[in-house]
Amino acid sequence: MLLMVTFTAIVSRPVHAQDINAQDLSIDILHAFSGPPDGVAPNPVIRDAEGNLYGTTAGGGEASCPGSNGAGCGTVFEITQDGQYTVLYSFLGGDSDGAFPTSGVTRDAAGNLFGTTQGVNGAPSTIYEIKRNGDEKILRYLGNANFADGAAANSAPVLDAKGNLFGNTSYGGDASCGFNGNGCGVVYEVEANGKFRVLYTFTSLADGIEPYGSPVIDSQGNIFGVTGLGGILTCNHPNGCGVVYELDHTGKYKILHKFTGKSDGAFPGCVIDDGAGNLLGITNEGGDLSCFSGFGCGTIFRMNKAGKFKTLYQFTPFTENNAGHSCLVLDSQGNIYNTNYSGGAHNGGYLGMLDAAGKYTVLYSFAGENSTQGGFPQGVVLGPNGEFFGATVQGGDLSCGPEETGCGTVFELVP
Repeated sequence: MLLMVTFTAIVSRPVHAQDINAQDLSIDILHAFSGPPDGVAPNPVIRDAEGNLYGTTAGGGEASCPGSNGAGCGTVFEITQDGQYTVLYSFLGGDSDGAFPTSGVTRDAAGNLFGTTQGVNGAPSTIYEIKRNGDEKILRYLGNANFADGAAANSAPVLDAKGNLFGNTSYGGDASCGFNGNGCGVVYEVEANGKFRVLYTFTSLADGIEPYGSPVIDSQGNIFGVTGLGGILTCNHPNGCGVVYELDHTGKYKILHKFTGKSDGAFPGCVIDDGAGNLLGITNEGGDLSCFSGFGCGTIFRMNKAGKFKTLYQFTPFTENNAGHSCLVLDSQGNIYNTNYSGGAHNGGYLGMLDAAGKYTVLYSFAGENSTQGGFPQGVVLGPNGEFFGATVQGGDLSCGPEETGCGTVFELVP
C-alpha cells in the first residue's frame, strides 16, 4: 500500500457526488492577506486532525528582506480552528536564510513543520524546519556551492513513518544536463538524524527531467513521482511530455510511464496515493486535443506500481483554460477533487469533482481578481463535514497588491 504522510484531516463523513453541486457551496474568507508584515500570495495549505491550517506565502513578512524590493521574502503561517491567524516565521533572505517559498508545508506528529524555499535574488534555496516554538532550522542549503544537491526546491517534502524527509528539486544536480547549465533536478532524503543525501540525479531527457510535485513514499521505502519534461521526445513538445517514475528502496530508477501528449496527457503535475496501492495523477495538457488549440487541457489518470495506466478523465473545452491544475484530493467514496488556477464561470479558477462513476462537475467557480472573495485557487484539503479549505493567490484585501487585485486569501467552502 502506498503511503504519503501529510497529516491532513481524515474525512469522517464521506462527500457524495449527489451531496454537492455548484449551487450548494458558499465561501467564507478565513484570512485576507494584507502585505508585510503579513503575507502575500499563499501556497497550498494543509490541515491537522484538530482543524488547524498551516501554509506559506511566497511574499510578505519581513519588508526589509534583501532582494524583495520591500515586498518581503515570504512567511509560514497558522490559522487555528477558531480562526486565529498567526505568522509563525518570516523569511529573512540573504545568504543565511531561505526566501520565496513556492510550495506548502508538511507537518509531523509533534507539530513541527517542514518545507522548502525556492530562493532567488541571491537567497539560497533551502529545506527548512519550523519548530513548534517558531524557531527555524535550515536542514540543507541548495544551489550555489551545493549545486549537486539540487536547486530551486519548489515542492513540499514528505515524511515517512520513521521521520525521514523525502523530496525533489526541479533544477540542480548534474550541471551538464538541462538548459543553460541549470541541471535537471534530484530526489533527496533528509534522515531523521539530519543527514542529507541525494538519492537520484536526473541526467537525460530520455529518463525524464525536472521532477515536480511532492513524491509518494510507500511502506517499503519506494518513491514515486513525476517529471515535467523528458520521456518521449516526439510528443507535442521537443523536450518531452514527462514521465511517472519509481525510485525503489535500493536506489534503482525505473520509468513507469512516458506521456505521449495524446489521450494519456502531457506535463504531469503530481501524483498521490489512492489508498489501494495505485497512483492518481493529473496532467496539464494532452487528452482532448480539440481543447486548448490542439494541445489538450489535461487528464486525470490512475496507474498501478507495475505501470498499468488508465486515463480516467480528459478535460474538455468546457474547462479549457488550463493554466494550472492542482494536485488531486481523494475522499473515502472514491470521488476525486481538484482546482484549476483559472477558468470557471468568472475565469478566476474553479473547484471540480470527478465522481466514482466518471462524471466531472464544477462545484464552485471563484470570483477572480479585484474581488474580496478571492481568485486563482491553489488546491483544497477536505474537512470532516463536507467542507473544503484552501488558498487563493489574489483577491481578498483589495488595498493590497497592484491595481487592487488583492494579495490572496485562505478560504473555507461550506456546503
